[in-house]
Amino acid sequence: MDRWISQRRHSAFIMISASLAFMVFAQAARAECQCPNEKTPRITANGAGKITVKPDEATITIGVTNEEKTLKRCFERQTADMNRVIEEIKKMGVGQDDIKTLGYRITPKTKDKVVWWGRVKPDSYVVSHTLSIKVRDVSKLGGLIDKVVESGVTNINNLDFGYSKIKEVEMEAKVKAVQNAKAKAEAMAKGAGAKTGKIIEINDTGGPVPVYRGREMRMMAMASDNAQPDIEPGSIEVEAGCNIVIELTQQDGEQQTP
Repeated sequence: MDRWISQRRHSAFIMISASLAFMVFAQAARAECQCPNEKTPRITANGAGKITVKPDEATITIGVTNEEKTLKRCFERQTADMNRVIEEIKKMGVGQDDIKTLGYRITPKTKDKVVWWGRVKPDSYVVSHTLSIKVRDVSKLGGLIDKVVESGVTNINNLDFGYSKIKEVEMEAKVKAVQNAKAKAEAMAKGAGAKTGKIIEINDTGGPVPVYRGREMRMMAMASDNAQPDIEPGSIEVEAGCNIVIELTQQDGEQQTP
């Protein structure tokens, strides 16, 4: 009796295992059939997307340099000049977080030549302090430059324009690139007497890359007591590209070849 029960259990186990194996195999086969194979007709197209925006922010590098016979006097003058410059910058609406120190340098000199510390007694000291200023309203940029020069800034460098929502624009450029590629594929398919089906593959071919056009700053106006620098921010072109592979299907009404 026990032997008969054991045989029945063994037979049931084999049947269940076989059923499960068949179900797994059938599911895998169904999934494989749903995927396009290498013989599926397909078309490849490249797409490009470009969006142009006006800069709405700028970053400018400014510096104050002083030279005095004693290091103490040079520190005092440098601190007073830079504090005055920073105060004017804040009055123009620039926040504390948008004012950053890029460099602070002390250089001893003798007879108009730079000397190494401790080897020769310097005739004078040069102290330089460089700031990076982010201006979030480009319409205030000319006035800010005018004010900082009046306040004691001795050099201005590296004026760069930007766009505060550049990441969103980059995503929009990618969308336009895919739409452009799909339109090309549909046009080519129509010319071949077919139409497009499902997208099989999409590849990013580079970018998006911001390209700056027409940036210019004319400082000649600063010679006048009442004028401000004439600044043209130009534009920013964000470009993206892609490559897509799309399935080709028959036109409506055509018969499938056996």
